[in-house]
Amino acid sequence: MDPLSLDSRAVLVTGAAGGIGAAVARRLARQRADLVITDRAEANDGLQALAAEISAMGRRVFSRTADVACKAEVSAMVAAARAAIGPIDTLVNVAGVHAFPAPLIGIDEARWNRILAVNLTG
Repeated sequence: MDPLSLDSRAVLVTGAAGGIGAAVARRLARQRADLVITDRAEANDGLQALAAEISAMGRRVFSRTADVACKAEVSAMVAAARAAIGPIDTLVNVAGVHAFPAPLIGIDEARWNRILAVNLTG
């Protein structure tokens, strides 16, 4: 097997419900990868629509909501994905929250901590 081929490899894409994450997942599916897609619970409708789209492409897909800033949610999602489709070969970590439109000085501590938890720790 070509080591660079995505054919039937399982790829986990975080932040997959919209924007860049959804575009990445679609591209990977067109390249014959099987997908594990995840996003926050608030994005579940977009996640389910993307899962249906990928499945219609003939690819295996597992979707589940998880907050990448919560280790327990990520661990449970990965365990369920592995049980459903097998080992995950690759991670594309797209999940992130916007740090700005507010000036840096105007970001409160809770928002700052959420930015760090999702964009760095997640």
